[in-house]
Amino acid sequence: MTDIFLTKKIEEGKIKMKKRATVFIAALLVTALTASLFGYAVVSASGNYESWDDYGYGVRSQIDRIIADGNDISNGAPGDYLALNKYTIYGRYDTLVFEGWAGYDMPMFAVGYTINDGENIFEGTLTEVEEGSHAGQYGGDNVSYYSIPVPVTEYKEKTKITLLAKLEDDTVVALNRYDVYYQENKPEAKKKTVGLTTGGTGTPVCFSDYSSVAFTFKVEEGWRLNQFIVVNAPTWDMIGAGLTARIYKWDKDYETTLNGKCIDTCVIEDHINCTSMVVSFYYIPAGEYLIEFSDFELKIGGYDSTGVVPDQKDIFKYFTNGEIADTNPPQLKMVFEDDSIPPEITPAPTEAPTPEPTEAPTEAPTEKPTDEPAATDAPEITDAPEASDGAKATDNQADDPGEKTTNGKNNKWLVPVIIIAAVVICAAAAGIIVAKKKKK
Repeated sequence: MTDIFLTKKIEEGKIKMKKRATVFIAALLVTALTASLFGYAVVSASGNYESWDDYGYGVRSQIDRIIADGNDISNGAPGDYLALNKYTIYGRYDTLVFEGWAGYDMPMFAVGYTINDGENIFEGTLTEVEEGSHAGQYGGDNVSYYSIPVPVTEYKEKTKITLLAKLEDDTVVALNRYDVYYQENKPEAKKKTVGLTTGGTGTPVCFSDYSSVAFTFKVEEGWRLNQFIVVNAPTWDMIGAGLTARIYKWDKDYETTLNGKCIDTCVIEDHINCTSMVVSFYYIPAGEYLIEFSDFELKIGGYDSTGVVPDQKDIFKYFTNGEIADTNPPQLKMVFEDDSIPPEITPAPTEAPTPEPTEAPTEAPTEKPTDEPAATDAPEITDAPEASDGAKATDNQADDPGEKTTNGKNNKWLVPVIIIAAVVICAAAAGIIVAKKKKK
């Protein structure tokens, strides 16, 4: 009898285990099915916080400035520069300070950060927002300015930085839809040299004879301008010669273009006679541009060319004193850099420093230099490492006040639907098992 009783208990235990397994599997199937039907997904943040999108309703946030070791590296619109750098800050810094504003559906009482989804550190500060400001208009009732210092001295490789806010109910939420990354060294980009004009007769052209000299040109898709070069620019043996170069986005004609915004400025000082004059700007992506030389110091110029390379003929123009020149342009070439690897964010000086020339300077000659034509053959491209992945921008940082996300708190009604559906299917599964048992 004892053996029969034990055997019966074991069989009953097996049946119970099967029932529990069936219920568990049914619950998983219901959750997956409901997720596919309603677009609802259970997402868990890898760090000890809720992601920006998981939290959902009422989230407003924007980074206004990034300060690196006391220098503002955001250069105006930080969102644009972060996106440009694939949300990675390159440099050798000790501390990054993020300044901006954020607002949620309940007050914040602490702000901070986590590095690589580690410990949450709340060492930032919060201040009130002025009425009528951008943050006041779009941040909601509980908006505040924040300032969050993040020490990065010990980090060299790509490091994930997530800005955090602790709310009134102790919920910890990411401040932005995207993560920011910090990396000490920027990958080296591919470069290629392209001719803008062809070689000439060796006749000098003095830029200083005019109030301004300008050229239109285009940067190819997938590249950015690294250097604009005047080949063998003479100074007529004068020491201290120079000029100021300004670059504009080309817009219809010369006058309209110069009435637009100057993108960047480069000052050339103490140019050495008959060495190539190298002009560099911060970031000039693919597009059509006008570069203007003016504010000349002493005599400085170039050597004439015989024409324009075919790839630039549809855009190239040569201006003197704002008018189309009736002579051939000087010998010009450019260096392009692969735009898939972002440029490094650096503090923007009031006047850009004179760049280091790529060609070794020569002693100031007393005789006319030999002609050096610009490159016209297919350029040689050097390989470089692939660009590192960064957080991808998907939305504007500041949302319209009326916008609501399709997950997070707005989808909480789906939870009871999932539970009810799970109970129904589990009951059905249990009924099937009981029916099978009776049949046996």
